[in-house]
Amino acid sequence: MFLMAPMQTPLSVLDCKAPASSNWSHGRDAGAIHEVTGCAADRQLRTVQPALDLESFGIHSRDWLLKHEMVPLDVQSAWTKACGDALDLIAASALPSSATGQKDIKVLRLHGDCHPGNILWTPTDGPNGGPHFVDLDDARTGPAVQDLWMLLSGDRAQRTGQLSGLVDGYEQFRSSAASTAASWR
Repeated sequence: MFLMAPMQTPLSVLDCKAPASSNWSHGRDAGAIHEVTGCAADRQLRTVQPALDLESFGIHSRDWLLKHEMVPLDVQSAWTKACGDALDLIAASALPSSATGQKDIKVLRLHGDCHPGNILWTPTDGPNGGPHFVDLDDARTGPAVQDLWMLLSGDRAQRTGQLSGLVDGYEQFRSSAASTAASWR
């Protein structure tokens, strides 16, 4: 599939010099997208998209790397053990399950590769001006935080400040997710 459109300039990567309002704007825009896609996911449309989960991104990836001999033999044993330990930790702590075995984490449609280089901006004084999210080939279902963490950069203090702006903007559209977003801070 191809798209012909006027050339746009990608937004520069967020860094410590980026104004807090750009973090808020990115959060607001991600919240708007998630609000729409969250409704779509509730209508069971998410079954057509792959999930961002432990099995597909952890276990299958590990197995593929081992099957295709991508891990050097001299470290393969240690790597396999470390990878198994990491997957066990993720399964035990990051992915709580209910009594039915289903994940308790609310999932919705995600961009999947939501970093500043995939946000193109057009002049806001014209029609349809503002941010345009591109590169949707990694779209999938998963937790909302997957799209937001990729918008952060810098050291811990910088990321903390950016996250505050992102969550504030995100909550403008996803107020139903406010308790989840607040826990990210």
